[in-house]
Amino acid sequence: MDMMRLVGLRYRVKLGLLPEERVLGGEVRIDIILRGDFHDAGTTDDIHHAIDYRSVVQTITTEVTGHAFHLIEAFAERLATKLLETIQSIVEVEITVRKIQPPLPVIMDGVEVTICRTRS
Repeated sequence: MDMMRLVGLRYRVKLGLLPEERVLGGEVRIDIILRGDFHDAGTTDDIHHAIDYRSVVQTITTEVTGHAFHLIEAFAERLATKLLETIQSIVEVEITVRKIQPPLPVIMDGVEVTICRTRS
């Protein structure tokens, strides 16, 4: 199976349990791995046979700007579900969401969740 990666998408997302996180939002970074059969795209050089990553970014952006989430797991699940629903050539999606500098009493880069979902 072939793989496409979109790495380091950055958004401000209303994500967290604290009221200020759900109002002000916080920075997240998203990595996406899409799996499918890219043979036809590779041999024809035709966008109609490829996963158009512009539509992947648009789908993610719509979900980020339109919703608030308590849990990073729920956010990742929503993204994976929407990608599988909207882009039929994706067979499997792996989403990593990094919540940058969560409000904890320790200095850290972030908290990260990775989920993998397959088209049923």
